Amino acid sequence: MSFSISRRNFLRGVGASSLLTPFAGSLSRNAYASEGNPKRLLVFFTPDGCNPNQIWPTGEERNFQFASGTTWEPLQSIKDDLIFIKGLNFYNIDNHEPGMRAMLTNCGSLSTSSLSSIDQVVADHLSTTSDNLSLRRSLELGVFADKEGGNSQTRMAYRNGQMVTPNDNPNAIFDLLFAQEYQDSGTYDKVAARRQRVVDITKGHIAALRQRLGTEEKRKLDAHTESLFELEQQLNAPEISTDIQLEHPNIASYHSNGNFSQVLRAQMDIAANAFAFDKTRVASIQVGRTVFGEQVTWLGYSDGHHDLSHAQFGTEKAQRFVNTLRWYSEQFAYLVQKLKSLPDPLVPGTSIFDNTIVVWAKELGHSTYHSCSDVPFVVSGGGAFEAGRYLDVGSKYHGSLWVSIAQAFGLEMDSFGDSGSGFGRLEML
Repeated sequence: MSFSISRRNFLRGVGASSLLTPFAGSLSRNAYASEGNPKRLLVFFTPDGCNPNQIWPTGEERNFQFASGTTWEPLQSIKDDLIFIKGLNFYNIDNHEPGMRAMLTNCGSLSTSSLSSIDQVVADHLSTTSDNLSLRRSLELGVFADKEGGNSQTRMAYRNGQMVTPNDNPNAIFDLLFAQEYQDSGTYDKVAARRQRVVDITKGHIAALRQRLGTEEKRKLDAHTESLFELEQQLNAPEISTDIQLEHPNIASYHSNGNFSQVLRAQMDIAANAFAFDKTRVASIQVGRTVFGEQVTWLGYSDGHHDLSHAQFGTEKAQRFVNTLRWYSEQFAYLVQKLKSLPDPLVPGTSIFDNTIVVWAKELGHSTYHSCSDVPFVVSGGGAFEAGRYLDVGSKYHGSLWVSIAQAFGLEMDSFGDSGSGFGRLEML
């Protein structure tokens, strides 16, 4: 079943708590939002590395192309929306399972027993700065990621040393996140009336507070009062035709190979809509797991995914692996376009994509050699880095990428994970 949520109800669905917090004595708390920092992080993972002969773009930093027939060619349509990074190495790490542990943690020579992955670090930070009191700290979505339980092959996210389990069931996740949005317009009208009362009460508090403030604090308060008025106007705006479509996945068996592509599409839609309804501001989509043994039946192959990743270059099986990777590129392009299609409730006039950092990560570079050197990363989204670039960083440890992203969210850190990999951000980014 498909549910169409109008723009008015969409804005109401975001929640009224964001109207109150700025007046609780911490105007500086929301400084990150007014300074143009990204509001969300989305991590996208696909397994078993790449064929190095099919990886790299051609051309210069701002004038590059993905060659015809290669792994990344389907990204050509969104080339101006991404940064393709070459030259990142994992510190003191090689092979599948170590690469999986290190990918988001930069654990290096350290155990993951006390570490957190970049998504969880950002989630913890945003959970302390958000005005939305009902916000989920993070959302972990899987596609055949949890089919074999929790182990070093199946987990990429860690929080304080504990593996974070992805949920492979899009039906259950959808029901959990969007049950409220099923309610009829009458319910929405009641909610809207209650939230209008919140606005009225808040405006009364502002008037009383203003009498006790100095000139500079009055200026700040007046600026926020204007924002409050704009949001009130949006809540009471007449209906317009821009709708948000919520469609229940209704996937009978989410661990059936025949449903693999449908599950991935559902999880991508869920992540995007979770952002659009401000259910969470950090999400990950884990496609499979390292040493991914499933047959690639969704592309018509009986071969196992991991077996294809080790096929000798130039063989039919190697081409099948390239085709599989191209399919992943098509899915990533869809995800970017989906994020671009949704209005951002936190920043009117922009899209979810405009204020979200999206990272496509892999646990291996050269799949045949089990190498964690020269691992390709794709960074997309707005709010932080100049897009439309191909960056060859030479040879840098990938922990510097996580430092750059952490700093983009306002975190004050100069190293991430094992500091033996060095300090500082990825300067070219």
